[in-house]
Amino acid sequence: MYYKGYALLAILIASGVVVGSNAYAASAPTVQTDKTSYQSGDTIVVSGKVTPVAGQALLIEVFNPSNALYRADTIVPAADGSYNYNLKIGGKLGPTGTYTVVVTYNQQKAQTTFSFTNNITTGPGGGGWQTYNGQGFTVQYMITGGTLNNITADTTFTSLKAYITSTSSGTLQLKIPRTVLDAKTDTGADDDFVVFADDVPTSDVNQTATASDRTVSINFDQGTQTIEVVGTVIHVVPEFGAGAVAAIVLAIAIVAVVVTTSRHNRGLTFLPK
Repeated sequence: MYYKGYALLAILIASGVVVGSNAYAASAPTVQTDKTSYQSGDTIVVSGKVTPVAGQALLIEVFNPSNALYRADTIVPAADGSYNYNLKIGGKLGPTGTYTVVVTYNQQKAQTTFSFTNNITTGPGGGGWQTYNGQGFTVQYMITGGTLNNITADTTFTSLKAYITSTSSGTLQLKIPRTVLDAKTDTGADDDFVVFADDVPTSDVNQTATASDRTVSINFDQGTQTIEVVGTVIHVVPEFGAGAVAAIVLAIAIVAVVVTTSRHNRGLTFLPK
């Protein structure tokens, strides 16, 4: 009889272990990406599922090919335990290679990998450059995720401001001649440009330089409308509009008439009748 009791107890314990193991496995998160390979301008969709715990956030970490942390964010899964996360790769920490995505939820981890090709050329002489001719200056550019509409120069703020239509997250590259805009320290050494996206400072920027130009690569979010690059020295001379030129010519003519009249009237004497 005791043996039957021990046998029953052993069965119950074994059942408990199995149930516990299944419960533990069920709470482990899953993670995958919508594709296995991507290139510059693509949106990487990370998704998966967890056994939801009230108030528990999911940690997402993305490591680049050098195993350096590229991005870390927390999101709250949906009520059914599913989650989605959109990622863009770019900038200094976004080289070509294999990236690892690690998710942590309720003290458990899962991971996946994807390959990324950075086909944005940041050095001078690369293909794909287009030329923008502004008023009094010329720069070259490349853009993904949208179109470039206009670039204006502001001599007051020593900056170039690009107006874009962004249909998705992307990258704008500007190859700016030093004879147009430059950034220097007080000692005359090269300094970084300060960059604004929709008038908000952004650090998601890669900058390179040669003796003749400065190349700035700016990553932007979908919906961004303006990107401004601020330096310390600007050599752009704003062009006068037709109205301004006409006004200047008229002013010069008036001054000439006044001076001429004044000279001719110096020797005249008016006598009373």
